[in-house]
Amino acid sequence: MALVLGFEFSLWAWLPINHGRHEGDFVRARAALANQEVVLFSDSITYGALSLLDETDGVSDLTSNQAMGVAGNYFLLRQLIGAGNAPKRVAYVIHPRSYEIDYYLFPELTEVYFSTVFVADDEISTIEKVLNRADLAQRMRKAQEELRFAIPSQIRRGIVHEPLIVGLRSLKRHLRGDFVDPQALELIEEQSALKQFILSDVSRLFMDKIAQLTKAHDIELMLFPPPIPQSVLDAWKNNGYWFQYIGYMQSFDRRHSHVKFIEDIGFGSMEDQFFGDGVHLTANKRKEWGASVFEFIAP
Repeated sequence: MALVLGFEFSLWAWLPINHGRHEGDFVRARAALANQEVVLFSDSITYGALSLLDETDGVSDLTSNQAMGVAGNYFLLRQLIGAGNAPKRVAYVIHPRSYEIDYYLFPELTEVYFSTVFVADDEISTIEKVLNRADLAQRMRKAQEELRFAIPSQIRRGIVHEPLIVGLRSLKRHLRGDFVDPQALELIEEQSALKQFILSDVSRLFMDKIAQLTKAHDIELMLFPPPIPQSVLDAWKNNGYWFQYIGYMQSFDRRHSHVKFIEDIGFGSMEDQFFGDGVHLTANKRKEWGASVFEFIAP
């Protein structure tokens, strides 16, 4: 085991880091210790944005990536509450396309979390009952047995490795600055072409479960979208995509008295050049976004 750990650390010390599926492990480990008044959930657009700030008192940042899906964030929230750390407010920054994440449509992106991270007994039974996926539940039980005798991933890749990840990401921000990927325009055009807002059955079911869970524990649920390139937003408003999304969010707000949907938190300009790859903010704008989010959700 010592030899394996040494080999992994030596290899990772020289390679660029991609959390991949183990990002969920890191977030899950932090969830067990989070005891702030406000908890932030989101995808990679907001991931790590609060870490760029000097002061984030009162807020626990449990952002991860899009592949975690609504179901993954539900399980994180349930773990948080189960550990006796129920916050007063949950802020969930959710991109319209995150609702497309479905364990039928994108199994290669999503189901991996249910064979590496979310394999507790209650999570397996939830997947089996809510999704009616006996096949997935069986794989989860197999993963649970395999992980029973393994060192938790968040220990191997978290305690030893996460500081290195943070350091490399900081270096990347310093070197790249506000660099824009030449392929960013292609992704912006691809997003702009979307005309039908897709709310997967999985996302709908687990959004309702998040609403039920937060209500049961007197937690305010605050929802708002992340920054979106201006040309994409304009196209969505012209072709109806944006208003389909807004319609669902406003309906969700009306159905639950403790839920508050905010279409715009007042972040300001979101021109295309501020999105380095067409989706994620450039380094300087990312810090501004983190500051805006913190100011808006802080207790």
